[in-house]
Amino acid sequence: VREVLTKADSDGKLIVAVIIANRCDWCRIYLAHVLRCDGLNAFSGQAHFVILFALPVSLDNKNTRAEDRNIKEFTDLLKIDGYPTTSIIRVRDKTITPVVEISGAVSEAEIVGALTKAGIKPGVGAPRLVKSAAVGLPEPAACGRNATSEALAASAPLEVQRGVLP
Repeated sequence: VREVLTKADSDGKLIVAVIIANRCDWCRIYLAHVLRCDGLNAFSGQAHFVILFALPVSLDNKNTRAEDRNIKEFTDLLKIDGYPTTSIIRVRDKTITPVVEISGAVSEAEIVGALTKAGIKPGVGAPRLVKSAAVGLPEPAACGRNATSEALAASAPLEVQRGVLP
């Protein structure tokens, strides 16, 4: 966490932090079916993208790993109380300022809209939406959908759609 905060402070780029919890079904769907969408690849290099796993740790426990402690302090500072949460953050002179916060699993279109609203522009020559998915992975069915319910219905396992946890 400290490394990305330092980079953002020095280069002026915003941070896009996706905060997820380990035992969160919607977080897994969000990671697997929305954050892999190619429309987001157009923003690569225009901001610092980081995925943080929020663990139930106590800051009072001396055995808590330093990185887990940093993530806990960071999520407490941002007042994150639900997962997944996507926070777009500005760092200037070591001061952290939230710009946009997106709560819950949302569609690719909603994330792209939030990035644009925060002033993050796609890279020069970057396609707005490209045809094949990054890293050779198949593009999830949720990509390109506009409504959250439509995006998640296209990609979520039926058990999760019905509210039954696997």
